[in-house]
Amino acid sequence: STTAPAPATSDEFDTSTESVPMTTQSPGGTESGCYVMLFDGDDFDESDSRYLINEPGRYASLAGLPGTARDWTGQADGLKVGDTATVTIWPEVNFGGTPETLARGTEIPDMEMSEEPASLELTC
Repeated sequence: STTAPAPATSDEFDTSTESVPMTTQSPGGTESGCYVMLFDGDDFDESDSRYLINEPGRYASLAGLPGTARDWTGQADGLKVGDTATVTIWPEVNFGGTPETLARGTEIPDMEMSEEPASLELTC
């Protein structure tokens, strides 16, 4: 059986305990347009915790994402999809439930609890 390799890198922006300015990285940061940013809070508030996934791949669970000990399962109250990315989200871990595909540039500032992803796929 063939398994996809784990994404090489991700960057965490956690402002829950201190103020950390939003930054971009190269290669693969937000300036590339290949990313999905998860927000733990509504309306993209700068004081909310956020997590950047900038490596294409399939993430069967939002617990144990690279670079963070935080479990993001059901915690993404908002998200932004980069200009060159497509994101498919599932309401259950291991790609369970009915998927929803989000087009390039999609911004959802206030997701309903039933919409919050438990697994996702980022393609660019």
